[in-house]
Amino acid sequence: MRVEPELHVGAKILLVGRDPGEQEVRSGRPFVGPAGDLLNRCLGLAGLRREDVNITNVVSEQPAGNVFARHSPRAVAEGVRKLHNLIRQSKPKCVVCLGNEAAFAVIPVWPTTNGTIFGASEIQERRGYWELVEGVPVLATLHPSGILRSGGRGTGAIDEMLLTYDLERAKEVASKGLQRPRREVRVISNMGDAAKALPGIRSTGWVACDIENSADTLACVGFAVRSDLAYVFTPAAFPVAFAILRDPQIKKCFHNGQYDMYFLRTRCSVDVEGFADDTIVAFHVCWPALAGKGERGSKRTQKSLRFLASIYTFDAFWKDYEFANEGERFELNGLDCMVTWDVHQRLVLERRRLGIPNAIYQHELGLVWPCIKMLERGIRVDRGSLARNRGSLQEITIALAAEIEAAARPLLEEARERISRPALFWTTTACRCCHNGRGKRAECWECAGFEKKPGKRALGALVLAPCAVCGGAGSSEGFAFNFDSSDQKKILLYEVLGIAARYKDGQVCTSEDKLKEILGSL
Repeated sequence: MRVEPELHVGAKILLVGRDPGEQEVRSGRPFVGPAGDLLNRCLGLAGLRREDVNITNVVSEQPAGNVFARHSPRAVAEGVRKLHNLIRQSKPKCVVCLGNEAAFAVIPVWPTTNGTIFGASEIQERRGYWELVEGVPVLATLHPSGILRSGGRGTGAIDEMLLTYDLERAKEVASKGLQRPRREVRVISNMGDAAKALPGIRSTGWVACDIENSADTLACVGFAVRSDLAYVFTPAAFPVAFAILRDPQIKKCFHNGQYDMYFLRTRCSVDVEGFADDTIVAFHVCWPALAGKGERGSKRTQKSLRFLASIYTFDAFWKDYEFANEGERFELNGLDCMVTWDVHQRLVLERRRLGIPNAIYQHELGLVWPCIKMLERGIRVDRGSLARNRGSLQEITIALAAEIEAAARPLLEEARERISRPALFWTTTACRCCHNGRGKRAECWECAGFEKKPGKRALGALVLAPCAVCGGAGSSEGFAFNFDSSDQKKILLYEVLGIAARYKDGQVCTSEDKLKEILGSL
């Protein structure tokens, strides 16, 4: 059954999802059920009613097993064509793409792992960024269903907050239009141009800084003197750039200055003076729990400049490090500086709005240099002791693994016929001599000393014996229990031992006391 778009007269925002699920098909409406409830809640928090938006999907039919890849390419192509027709006919002031597939269908260039919409990726990297498609502002953000799935990693509430914030910005853009920031990068490639740029940089008294490097080699140093102007110094002009970095009269703001200043100190012998602000520190002071995350289920949180820009600026995505030439690297460096400038200005207002005492911010800033010096000093390691301890731990680990396997095997053997995946524990290996060949395992010519299978004339009255290696069995069965395997542990705990499973933060687990009791009795 097809689920048609939900359209409302006067709606200025078009929301684009992926495809309908089971509940959508039953109701004939897009975004109902848990995902629809979450979307409605985020719309309400953003100051929007469902009647204020139009809602559609890339494909109007549910795929088999609810797996997008099971759509036929023909059905997807037809859905994309109808989607673009809807955009042209309804003339929205803003399009919001919910998830990778919707973003791929609307935005002309979107990352993909296999060249098609079925491999669309990187929504976590590009969430919150704006593109202009045929003059219409398009925002990529998270899909409600994806947010519900991410709840098991403890990030669902954060993702819901980000979707709400993105819908707030969509409401603003639909009302006022997309106001792109102006950005100009001036590349300084010789000492003459550096000398001309220096007075203008000094006169500002405050700059946003950034470096780009390749391994241990400094590629460029950038300084933004305004939101719309940055100077990027290439290696030929480094002496002037280093003089600016060492000048305490010029106050400096970095994003994650710990990295930049550590690199400059240890690779270039440049100690930065006048370090006054850091956007990653300022954001952490305001929103310690709010962060982005990487792709493919990464649990690592990110407070990168890319993530902050997705909240505080209206830039198009620019953080692509696959440079075709050095000019592209210099351009990115300058953009980083100007975005850092803008993010800093917004965070100054954010700290005031939230009532964050300046003393807290200054305290965290004061920890940056001690961290740099700790990194420079490093950690002293007794290599001989480390090697001995590693060997001892390895022996202990092997002994414990053998004990655990010995305790688990009889329990698993007894329950072998009823566990869900016995192949995780028992593996069948063909004989290395007869390779489980039907004839060779019963009459093994190799064990009898022949280099190749003899004919009947060569054998005469000789009768060959079964394979001596396997005794004619042809294969052998092996057992292995790896306590690091979560799948094997779950089968042992919940299917064999019968421990009741419970859930915490979306993850299956069990009572620690009950587990200790059972393990202690083995």
